[in-house]
Amino acid sequence: MKKIKVTDEMYNSLMELSKEMVAQDNRATSMPPYIFQVRTTDECAAYGGQGEQVWVNDYGNELRTEEEMREYVQECICDPEGRVNRLNDEEAKKRAKKMVDIMGYCELEEYLLAREKDGWHAVNVGTEYNYHNAFFTDKACNAHIKSNHCQYNEPVCYLHYVGKNPEMELVFKFLYGLSKK
Repeated sequence: MKKIKVTDEMYNSLMELSKEMVAQDNRATSMPPYIFQVRTTDECAAYGGQGEQVWVNDYGNELRTEEEMREYVQECICDPEGRVNRLNDEEAKKRAKKMVDIMGYCELEEYLLAREKDGWHAVNVGTEYNYHNAFFTDKACNAHIKSNHCQYNEPVCYLHYVGKNPEMELVFKFLYGLSKK
């Protein structure tokens, strides 16, 4: 048997980590090795017909729902000069709302495409999951998310099984062995 010398501080930290690893919920995943990662939900481009259709323009604006499309089209129709946000005439607003309410989705899309100066076009977006960082414990991962949540989009602590990885298996065997008698 070989011995490894470590400082008291290192020994205490490794023992604390080992105890936390042994005691934590493995979420029905085969015991070691597994790591916890920050998983984010991010929007990405999708192939035509896939995902959600979103209308965007050259100025960075987007319309996600039919209601948002209707509101935009109503604002445009109300403005006799074709500029947005000049809705002063209440009667014009009522007429425009009635007209827009009658329009179907295809007509709304056609109207958006006709607004060449605003550069509207439809894009398809989907969702992808991205994984960041790696932790031995759920506790450490959640603490990281809590203190860094503003850097992530919809962060959650996600468990990854990393079996058939000899290096990780070795590290886990060592860490588990510290506190497991």
